[in-house]
Amino acid sequence: MKIKKGMRALSLLLVMALLGAIFVPAVSADENSNSDQLNKVNNPSVIIGDYTNIYNVGVTDLSTLKASEIKNPEELTIPRSLKEYDVVSFEIPSINSEVKDTSSLPIIIDSTHYTAKLKAATFENIDDGIDSYIGYIDGISDSEILLTISDNVIVGSISLNGETYYIKPVEPRYRISKEQPVYHIIYSSKDVLQEKPIKIDDGPVDVLISDKETLPDKSNSYSNINKDSTSKSNQWETVNILIATDNQFYTQESNWKATAQDIINTANSQNVFGRNDIRVSLCVMKYDDSKRIDLSNDPNIAGTENEILTVFKNNYDNSYLNSRAIDIALYLGGYDSESDAQGASWGFGNGNYLGQWAWAQMVADGVSYWGSVGGRRNISIHELGHIFNAHHQNTGGTNNAYEWWDPLPKHTVMWSYFIEGVNMNEFSSPNYHGDATHDNALAIKDAKSTVAGYKYN
Repeated sequence: MKIKKGMRALSLLLVMALLGAIFVPAVSADENSNSDQLNKVNNPSVIIGDYTNIYNVGVTDLSTLKASEIKNPEELTIPRSLKEYDVVSFEIPSINSEVKDTSSLPIIIDSTHYTAKLKAATFENIDDGIDSYIGYIDGISDSEILLTISDNVIVGSISLNGETYYIKPVEPRYRISKEQPVYHIIYSSKDVLQEKPIKIDDGPVDVLISDKETLPDKSNSYSNINKDSTSKSNQWETVNILIATDNQFYTQESNWKATAQDIINTANSQNVFGRNDIRVSLCVMKYDDSKRIDLSNDPNIAGTENEILTVFKNNYDNSYLNSRAIDIALYLGGYDSESDAQGASWGFGNGNYLGQWAWAQMVADGVSYWGSVGGRRNISIHELGHIFNAHHQNTGGTNNAYEWWDPLPKHTVMWSYFIEGVNMNEFSSPNYHGDATHDNALAIKDAKSTVAGYKYN
C-alpha cells in the first residue's frame, strides 16, 4: 500500500503502524483477530496487497479532491449518487503477476485481512490483454469476487456479509498516460443513494412496420430450431455475443473494453446465466469500437428506444453478425437518450423477426440512474434477459420477475424499474428467488437453443 500526499494528514507513528500492518501476510477470515485491525478512518474500504496507492479516503464532495494533488477532479467520471468513496490507484502489473502465479490476492476489507481465491473466466474468443476473474474470499461462504483487470485499470466488485464493494476507474480516456496510474474509486453498496425508481424499459420494443420490411424473415427457421428446444433445455448452450460502443463512451471511459468485460463476467457468473437451472454461457466474439464514429454521428443515436436499436442494427446488421458467427449484439451507449428508458431490446421471437440487438445506457440520465458499476451491470443483464424471452413482473403466465423482502424489498433482474441496491443480478425461479408463477429461468432455458442458433440462419 502506498500513501499519497493527497491523503488526510497522518502522524508519523500512525503512518509507520499502517505500513507495518500491510506487511502482515494475508490470512483467511477464521484467522483474523483484533490485532489485525487497521485504523478504519484513514484507510480505504478495500486495499489490494501492497499494490494500492491511497489518495483520498471518505470523500463526500469534489472540494476535498480539489484541495489534494488530483488535477481537475470535475473531469472524473464519479457517479453523483455516491455519499462517500475512496480514491486510489493500483500497481496493476504486480497484481496481474500475483493473480496469474498464485490464483489469489491478499486483500484488506474494512481493515480486516483476507485472502481472495480467484479463477480465470474463459468466455472470450479473443486475446485482448484484459482478463476477468471470478472467486470468493477464503473462509466466507457467501462471498463473491468479480474482477476484470487490464494493463491499466481494474473494474469489479467484492461481496461479503450482505455488502458489496465496487472498484471503478474514473479517468476519461484522454487523461490517461503510461507515466501515471489511473485514478479509481472504491465505494460500498451502502454508500449509494437510493433515489426514486426509474424505468428500465417497457418490455421488448415493438418493431415498426416500416422497419420490418428491411428485416430478414426468420419465421421458418424459428419454428425449425425451436422444435427440440425442450430436450436441450438441460444442456449448456454457448451464445456468441458482440459488444459495441459509440465514440462518447469510448472517449469518456478509462477503458471501455474492461467495463464491457466486467458486465459479461457478471452475466456469466453462477448467480446469473451460469446457474444450473439456466446453463447459458455468453462467449464474446468481439469488443468492437470500429463503428463508434458512425454511431455517434447518427442523429437518432440518442432518440427513442426503437430509433437507437435501429441505428445499432443498421451498423451491425444480420449479415455482419452471421459472417462472424455472432448470435446477439449489445450496444453500450454513451448518450443519455431522449427516452425515459435506460435500455431496450427487440426481444425474443418478435413477430417474424428474432431479436438479436439490445442497448444499455452506460451514463447517468440525471434523474436517478447514475451509470454506476452496479447499474451498468443490471441494465445490461436485463436487456439480455429480454433477448432470451424473460419478462417483467405482472406480465401474466409464469414468466415474471419476483419481489421479496430481506428485510427491505429486493427485485430480480427483470423488474421493470431500477433502484440501486434493490435490483439484484438474478433471474427469478423456484430454486432461487421466485416460484411457479415467477420463473424467468424457465423461459430462458426454453429459448436458449433458439438464441444459440441465430448464427446459423
